[in-house]
Amino acid sequence: MEPTPAMIRSLLVQVDVLGWESPAGRELVATLRRHVAKPVVRHAGLVGPAADQAEASAWGAAWDAVRRPAARTAENPMGMAWVAARRAVLAELQAARPGGPEPGAWLPLESVAEVTEQPAVTHAAEAMRLPEWLPALVDALVQAGWARAQVTDAILLLADHAEPPRAGVSGLRWRWVAMRLGLPEWQVRRLAVLLVGRPGVPGVVLRFREAGTGALDHPAVVAALRATTRRWAASPQALLDGAEGEACA
Repeated sequence: MEPTPAMIRSLLVQVDVLGWESPAGRELVATLRRHVAKPVVRHAGLVGPAADQAEASAWGAAWDAVRRPAARTAENPMGMAWVAARRAVLAELQAARPGGPEPGAWLPLESVAEVTEQPAVTHAAEAMRLPEWLPALVDALVQAGWARAQVTDAILLLADHAEPPRAGVSGLRWRWVAMRLGLPEWQVRRLAVLLVGRPGVPGVVLRFREAGTGALDHPAVVAALRATTRRWAASPQALLDGAEGEACA
C-alpha cells in the first residue's frame, strides 16, 4: 500500500521522540527504500552494480529529505523524498555518461505530443538528453508564477513517466506527478496540456521544434503559460487552439 502523507508525518513525529533506531524509524527507512529508492532506480533502467550504487544514493537522498524540518509540515513529504532520490539517480547517470547529457536532443514528451512515430523513451537515462530550449521554457514559466525548481521537477517527471504510444495528455501521468510533488492536480494537468497539446493543436514541445524559442513570443502561448498558474483563466488548450486558428487564417 502506498504510504499516505499523514502516515509519513506520524512516523516523523515518533522518530523525533524515539530516534531512528526505534520501530517507527526503521519502518520509515524501509518505506523510503521500498516506495522511493527502488522504484526510482527501476524506472531508470539500471541493473547490477550500477543499480545497487544508484539505489544507495537514492535511499540516502530520500532520507536526507525527510530529515529536514520542512518535512514535518510539508503537504507531501514523500514527494520531497521522491524528488531528492530522482535527482540522486540522475546524477549517477550523468556521472556514468562521458561528456554528460547530450545537448539539443528531444524530451520523451515528444513521443506523446501528437506525433507518435517518434521512438519511445522508456527510462530516465534517456530523459538526461534535454533539449536546448528547456531553460527558456522554464524561465517563461517562472515569469508566469512557477517556482523554478518546482516546474523543472514537474516537467522532467512528466517526461520520465510519459506513456507512448498514447498521444496527448492521456499519455502523461499528470495525477501521479501532482501527488509526488504535492501540487494541485489542475495545475499539473494544465502544464501537461501546455507541453503536449492535443491532436491538431500542438503544444509547446512541437512548437519549439518548428520555431525554436521564438514560439514563446506568440501572445496566445504567453497566455497559455500564465494559465498554468491561474485556475480561473481559460485553459491552455483553448488558448493554444486560438493560436492555431490564427496560424491557419
